[in-house]
Order: sequence, then structure tokens, then C-alpha cells
Amino acid sequence: MVILNFFEKDQLKKTVGVSHQVFYKRKGTQTAINSIFKISEREDSCLEIALFFYNNAIPYDVGKSEEFNKMLELFAKHGPELRPPSYHEIRVKYLKQQVEKTCLILEKRKLFGKKWLHNNGRWMD
Repeated sequence: MVILNFFEKDQLKKTVGVSHQVFYKRKGTQTAINSIFKISEREDSCLEIALFFYNNAIPYDVGKSEEFNKMLELFAKHGPELRPPSYHEIRVKYLKQQVEKTCLILEKRKLFGKKWLHNNGRWMD
């Protein structure tokens, strides 16, 4: 009696039982139950991120941006205790900080003798 599983030969390990019986076992390790749950958690998280894009009409190429990936890394770094910024913080506090930061960059460019040309949108000496 020969019992064969439906695995390829290179993945199988031959084990001889009784002289007329041949059994094959699969080489490798068993998938941990934790890894199965992590896959499910990742799928749930990715679905929520996708819904965020769909419901807020965010272009898909935002997912390729450095800022998006940096944001996700920071969320992962801080863990569940990180509270997302409120509407007011995004609209007032952080917008004001970014405007000030942009103005400082423009001032530095002006100090170096550069002029912004509005008609063709490039820096000139």
C-alpha cells in the first residue's frame, strides 16, 4: 500500500513503515496561529485605509508619496496611544506652522538673491 500526498517530490520526505508500505510527509514547519491573525489584522487595516481614500476622494497616488508612508510609520511607532489630530488642529495650528515654515524657506531663497518668476514658475538669479 502506497500513500502519497499531493505535494511535489522535492517537498516530500520519504518515510518507510512496514516493508510494503511507503508514507510521505511534507517537509517544513506548521504555520503559527499568530501569523494567520496578523494577516487578518493587516487586511482589516488595509481595508480601512482604502475606505479612507474612497470616502474622502483622495487620489490613489497619494499612497505612493513619502509623506503618506512617513505618516504610517509614525503611527506604528507611537502605537495605539497616539491620538490623531483634531479638525481644528489640522486646519489652524498645523496649517499655520506649515505656512510659517514655507515663508522661512522663501525668505532664505530671497537672501541668496533668487527671484521667483510667477509667469513661468521657476527660480532665476
